[in-house]
This record gives sequence, structure tokens and C-alpha cells, in this order.
Amino acid sequence: MKMLLPCIVTVSLMAACKSKPTARDFHGLKGSVKQFTEKTFEAHYRQNKWEKGAAAENHYPIAYSFREDGEELWYEMFDGDGKLWVRFVCEYDESGKFTGGRAYDEKKELSGITKVDAYTPNGIASELSTYMTSGNDMYKEWTEFDKKHRMVHTRITQGTGEVISESWLVYNAQGHPEKRTNSSNGKEKVTYTSRYLSYDKAGNWTQRIDVGPDTLLYERIISYW
Repeated sequence: MKMLLPCIVTVSLMAACKSKPTARDFHGLKGSVKQFTEKTFEAHYRQNKWEKGAAAENHYPIAYSFREDGEELWYEMFDGDGKLWVRFVCEYDESGKFTGGRAYDEKKELSGITKVDAYTPNGIASELSTYMTSGNDMYKEWTEFDKKHRMVHTRITQGTGEVISESWLVYNAQGHPEKRTNSSNGKEKVTYTSRYLSYDKAGNWTQRIDVGPDTLLYERIISYW
């Protein structure tokens, strides 16, 4: 069974109540976005312009769906062949606070359960635990936010405390991430610098270039309520 780990970071982006930033806000989305799908490709610079290449290895498509109030309903990840890998369904309490969710595998069987362990003073989920249904695997995630409720640092560990990955984000004047630094399994940090190529009529970016050890093009297809 594939691990739920690649999905853990996403669920930390939920707001705790409707008066706070919503999941849609944490994705940097404008307007009444209903759903978006993000895919990653190799990028090539030819004749003074960026061109989209083949699908990037180890970067799989992911789709997010939102309620009309901006909170997240679910997200899905797909493997390299476009087949569903995992579907994460978000859960909320009666007051609308995000409390975690459940992940289902390609056979629609429960594969993991995520619970919120702590919130920031502003009511944003900042510490989560994910328990896998197969074996005794457990993962913890801690997320730090800036004064604008933007994620700036995330750390994921195994239940033993061993760090699996860490990431840091720096934002530009428009509020979009312009620098991403990642570290996996204690290895050397890797940094990518982002450049945004195109936007839709609502002002949401639809193409982004990340330049680092390799060069990647991210593409989003967005639909609205």
C-alpha cells in the first residue's frame, strides 16, 4: 500500500472557523473557486520562452475540491498513469472547525486517519497526527504561519520523532510563494525559485516555473462556483 505521507502537508492548511482564512485562502486562490487540478511537467527555455515538456517524474497530479464557503471538501492524488492513488476527505465539527479527515486508497478502502492535535491562537490547525490502518505507522506534522496566516515552515516526522521532511516558504509582494526550500530525511536542503507565467480572469495563476536543481512547470486548471 502506498503511504499517505505526501498528503499530510495539505491538510494543515485548513482554517478553524468561517471567520478565519479558509482552505481556499491558504492555496492563494481568489474568487469562488470550486475545484482545481495541478499537474507538473518538465520545462525547457527555447527561443526566449518557456515550453512545457513531458510529465515530471515523481510529481503526480493532484485535485482539490472546495465548498462554496471556501473550506476544502476533499483532494485526490493520482499516480504516473493517471490512476487514483489516494482520496482524502476532510472532516469538520458542528461549529465548522476542521478536525482532520480520512484517506482512502485506490480500492476505496480506508488507509489512514488524520486528527488535529493543536491549533494556533488564531484557530488554524498547526499540529496533526496521521495513523495508517496497515501496520503501526504514524506520522506527525507541525506547521508554522506568519502574521498573514501563510505557511512558512512545515516539519513531518515519524512517530519515533525521526524527521522525514521539512519545507520553508518565502513570499513575494503579491503573496505568492517565490522561494521553496525542502529537505528530505535529513539530506541537504534544496531550493527552488518560482516565476509566475500566466493568470486567469480571476487573478489566479495557471502556470508557474520553478527553477532549482531541475526546472519544472506547474499547470493549474481551475473551475468556479
